[in-house]
Amino acid sequence: MSDNLLSQFSLASTILASRIIQGHDRIGLAYVSGEVAGHFQLLLSLGFRSLDEIRAALNVFTRRAQFSSRTGANVGVAIQEVSKVFNSLSRIATCHLFLITSMLPTNYSVPWIDHAIGFHTITPQSSSPLIHMNDHPGWHIYYDVGAQGTIISGSHLSRRVAGVLRHIRAGLRPGCMDQVKIVLTPGPGCQIEPATKDYQIASLRPGEIWSLPVSVIVPVAFETTYKGELQELPRAAMETMIGINKFLMGWVSHLPEDILTVQVEYRHSLLPTNCTVNLQSHVTSIRSWQTDEEYLRPSTMSVQPGESFIFTRA
Repeated sequence: MSDNLLSQFSLASTILASRIIQGHDRIGLAYVSGEVAGHFQLLLSLGFRSLDEIRAALNVFTRRAQFSSRTGANVGVAIQEVSKVFNSLSRIATCHLFLITSMLPTNYSVPWIDHAIGFHTITPQSSSPLIHMNDHPGWHIYYDVGAQGTIISGSHLSRRVAGVLRHIRAGLRPGCMDQVKIVLTPGPGCQIEPATKDYQIASLRPGEIWSLPVSVIVPVAFETTYKGELQELPRAAMETMIGINKFLMGWVSHLPEDILTVQVEYRHSLLPTNCTVNLQSHVTSIRSWQTDEEYLRPSTMSVQPGESFIFTRA
């Protein structure tokens, strides 16, 4: 494994471990390995651990990972086997598994695990392609990776981890969004690229972000009348045209224009099956105009007339 990948795992694990409550939270550490039975190697057994102990175990993992082979490792088997570690507890408690990985395989199935165990993922992907056998999928936490393969901002990841742990400690069930559908409608005279206007995704776990880059082409708001064209008209007609243009442009110069309508439809796992949520949002643009003695010159506050821009709706 590369040093960048190892640093990703170590930093993400350290940030997660730094949020434990000493003397209250038990924590264990293991990594997926096809070289041992159960397809996982235990670094720290479940118990009360200090951050120094966790960092020392991560250093051991770093040294082993440089020489170990991931051939034949089965993440599903490892998840099932690791979940059995919680069975040794003397008391009944809600437990959580966090899978930290640099890349989740497409259409990968997470095996069924006990309902008392929450399963969560930490990856650089904004959404995970996992298929959950359980009907209560957990949180997804993503982190940003730079060109060098390292985590861009550990503080951003730390805030996301802290937010998720607050929900977990409160005992809240976030549920998930099912049958998500997005419909894009361009505004009057506008065009969107690509031409596809309907998008669908099976589900979204809490913490996941589904982004759609859309190019919106906005038409010119007014045709500019130049001095050469006006001089061909009689003087009275020319002055009348200039006056009308100034009046119209001054009246609509600061009115917002709808250039894109986004409609979202989905169902939520915590709502009755016959309930459907519908949301609608508008993307608007405001264009202003400047004048001088010779002709009217268009200017913009947000979108250049006749040009395209990239709109990302999370």
